[in-house]
Amino acid sequence: MEDNPRNIGEEIAVLKEKARALERNRLQFQEDQKNLNLELEQLEIYTKGRLDEMTKGGGTWTSGDAQRYPGLADPANSSFIAEIEELSQNELMTLQTQVTRIQQIKSDLRDPTQEWGTKIEVLEDLVASLKQKVQKLDREILVLRRERDEIRKNAPNGERLETDDVMTILSKEISEFVSHRIENGVLSLGEDDFQRNNVDPIFLQALIGHRLVEGIKMHGAHVVDVENDITTFINALDQVTHVKKIELIDVDLKQPRIRFLARALQNQESLQELCISNSNLGDEAICVLATSLKETTTLEKIWLDGNNIRTLGAQVLGGIIDKQANFYSLNLNGNRIDHGGAQGLAEGLHDKISLKELFLNDCHIQAVGMEALSPILRCQPNLEALYLKNNSFGDKGVSLLSKALSYNSNIHRLVLTKNRISEVGIKKLADSLVKHEHLQQLYLSDDIRDEGIEILAEALKQLKTIRKLVLDRTMMTDKGAMALAGALQLQEEITLLSLVSNSIRVEGIKALVEALQNINTLETLRLNGNDIGEEGGVLIASVIISQTNLRQLGLAETYIKDAGAAELANALQNIHKLEALALSQTNISDEGLQVLAEAISHQENIQQLLFKDNCIQDQGALALAEAIKERTNLQVLDLDNNNIALDGATALLKALQDNDMIQELCLEGNAFNPDHLNDDLLAEFGEFFQQDLPDQ
Repeated sequence: MEDNPRNIGEEIAVLKEKARALERNRLQFQEDQKNLNLELEQLEIYTKGRLDEMTKGGGTWTSGDAQRYPGLADPANSSFIAEIEELSQNELMTLQTQVTRIQQIKSDLRDPTQEWGTKIEVLEDLVASLKQKVQKLDREILVLRRERDEIRKNAPNGERLETDDVMTILSKEISEFVSHRIENGVLSLGEDDFQRNNVDPIFLQALIGHRLVEGIKMHGAHVVDVENDITTFINALDQVTHVKKIELIDVDLKQPRIRFLARALQNQESLQELCISNSNLGDEAICVLATSLKETTTLEKIWLDGNNIRTLGAQVLGGIIDKQANFYSLNLNGNRIDHGGAQGLAEGLHDKISLKELFLNDCHIQAVGMEALSPILRCQPNLEALYLKNNSFGDKGVSLLSKALSYNSNIHRLVLTKNRISEVGIKKLADSLVKHEHLQQLYLSDDIRDEGIEILAEALKQLKTIRKLVLDRTMMTDKGAMALAGALQLQEEITLLSLVSNSIRVEGIKALVEALQNINTLETLRLNGNDIGEEGGVLIASVIISQTNLRQLGLAETYIKDAGAAELANALQNIHKLEALALSQTNISDEGLQVLAEAISHQENIQQLLFKDNCIQDQGALALAEAIKERTNLQVLDLDNNNIALDGATALLKALQDNDMIQELCLEGNAFNPDHLNDDLLAEFGEFFQQDLPDQ
């Protein structure tokens, strides 16, 4: 070897590549070791505690690929190589100790059955494989040591980057990275962290293990390679013990990943929040997680919404909750736990006076389930939020609930939509609600009719604290709307009023508008599905003009026509925070849309524009196109089933060419053929017209 920096640099590059290969082998070895640990955990269950708990080999974080980090490409970085060698040797010692421990555990097993014999044979094969990998790593360490010594001998003086410098550079880079990605102690892992063939397990482990990171958030939409990325993430999580919050959304956790996650959870010494949403876990996975959490007492929040959990899973969760000292939030929305699951949860929640939030929407609890839950709810003095949407418990269930709530005066949010409640059940509910002086949000639907609305209105007059009120699909007519208006007049800070799909007409709108005249806090107003006509549209505009905080306005299926649209456009000139405008099926033509377009052009925050099923042609489309050219926050534009021709469609698409936020563009059922668009527009927006394009 010639003694010059160039050859030395080349040798170092080769050596670093070998060090990285060694690190990959070490990680693979760790994975095999973890699989063997799982086998032993199963044996421990089968023998009812005859096995001692295995000592897990802790992973060691090394400096990884030097080219990834500035400052590590030193031409003679022998200290970096020495560090790799030292860490690898330490890891080998840990692995060799682990193999010895496994052999000792195996020798302690004494069972004459054939099943045990088969399992021991499998363990013997795994141990043999581990030994071979240890020997291979030993040989690579020896080669690495020789090459390192050769490079040290030929390296010029003063060109070495010492180990402390290496770690300082890495620590600084990771800290800077974390500081830009962390919020309230939670690190969000984005798509950039999971580019195909570019997931760095070392760097990922360093991020999760950073002192500032208390929680991890990961969304399945950011995962590129499901099999590798999720496994890499879980393996990195398995190497730390300090994580307090874990949030996984739409993450595929099929076997064996759920077992790996369970093991990682078992390592967390102070886990407080576990949120796994829309991951289709099922009861079997819940049982696996429960095994890993059997010694955990620090959980405060469990959110497992949308996971196909049934009765058994809910019962198992009840056992987990029962052990938690400061538990305050449970979310099982979208899981069909039935009344048996409700009973299991009730047993776990029976003494949890710290409970603040309970989300059980769409859980098929029914009246039998409410019989189990209601005694628990009456003993929750701190309960603030109760969500029981779409559980079909009827008047009997709401009667049980109302009795329980009469002992609890701290409810802030109550959601009871789609539960087959009639005016009979509303009477029971209203009697208990008057005691809830902090009630701010109330959501109801079902056929409670005007009689139920009148009863409810009397209760709301006594509260005067309502901020969000949803009474959709209640069969309310003008009579009920006028009764409700009397209660609304007494609410000082109402921000959301939703009366969708009722039978309110002009007289009811007049009463509501008069009640809202002295309120200027509205952020959302939804009157969709009420045939209020032109006169009703004009009345709504007269109250909208003073709602400077308005963000969402829903008037679909109200048939306000062009006259109502014109008055509405004038009112919107005073509003600058509007995010969503729904005017589908309102009989608006080009005339109405042209004046609305002028108002829309000033709405910098607009995200949704819905004009479906109207009478809009090219002139209206051209005016709207001009209005949305600079509205780059627009995400949804729905103009389905109008009479827009090619010129209008082309203008709309050109206006959206600089918009990177558009997610839904609906132009079906109009007077143009998408195949006649120019090639550039078709290439850019073709995905939105796939159903309209002719068969190829």
